[in-house]
Amino acid sequence: MYLPSGHFVAAGLTDKVRIYTIMATTIHELRDFHVRGCRVVSFSNGGHYLAAGSEKKVLVFSAMTFDPTHNFLGHKNTVNSHISVF
Repeated sequence: MYLPSGHFVAAGLTDKVRIYTIMATTIHELRDFHVRGCRVVSFSNGGHYLAAGSEKKVLVFSAMTFDPTHNFLGHKNTVNSHISVF
């Protein structure tokens, strides 16, 4: 999923979320962090947050610092998709 401003791309992998930065014609790995079982990632509409669906929870991170901000726990089934409304 890409950040609306167009400078970052987030990729959900089986054991992590990896953030890439886009510069003109190149893509560079910026950071990755452990998110076990990540199945879906998306940036918020305004680009301030990044959400990652991991197993039966949704983890929310700041899109500026990539520090965790919220954990939404208690889903009955594996999180396979979510709608970016925050």
